Order: sequence, then C-alpha cells, then structure tokens
Amino acid sequence: MRYSVVVPVYNEEANVEPLYGEVSKVLGDGQDWELIFIDDGSQDKTYQRLKTLASRDERVQVVLRTSLAWLRSWKRVSMSFPAGAVIARTPSSAGKSLLFWPTG
Repeated sequence: MRYSVVVPVYNEEANVEPLYGEVSKVLGDGQDWELIFIDDGSQDKTYQRLKTLASRDERVQVVLRTSLAWLRSWKRVSMSFPAGAVIARTPSSAGKSLLFWPTG
C-alpha cells in the first residue's frame, strides 16, 4: 500500500526539515510513501526549504497556495493529489489527531 502524508504549513521554516526527518524515519525505505506539504503562502522561508527538500527526495511534493484558506486548500488537495492512502494532520488538531483514509 502506498501512503501519502499531507501536511498543511504556514510559516514553519524551522519545522519542515525535522518533520521530514521523522516521517522518513517512521516510514523508511521499506514503505511506498510520499510527503505532500501544502504551503498556504508562508511569509518566511518555508517554501524555499520545502523546495530544497523536494529537490533532494522525489517523495516530497510541494503545493503552494497563495491564500490562507487552510481548510479548503488542504482538503481539496489531499483528496485529489495523493497517490496512496492519506494520513493528514488538520490545522485545528494541534497535533492531537491524524486522519486516515484509503484512496482508490
């Protein structure tokens, strides 16, 4: 099974690389996975750091949104873009829960 981890971000330049490291460690090379960051128009260097990660690892995808429409953007992209079962953190969950649903 392929897994798609969908993460909405806004001004998270200090956190995207550690998150990538944790996802890589948990899912590792034995799983088929992708990590999709949805940047909702960050004002810091989040987008640049994400592009660097994507250039180093083809499993990292970056979607740039130009508005702060958190809920609309991450739900729309997470339902249409990922190739595998989706694991997503909602902005309102504050790390308390994950959503999981199979695709296809």
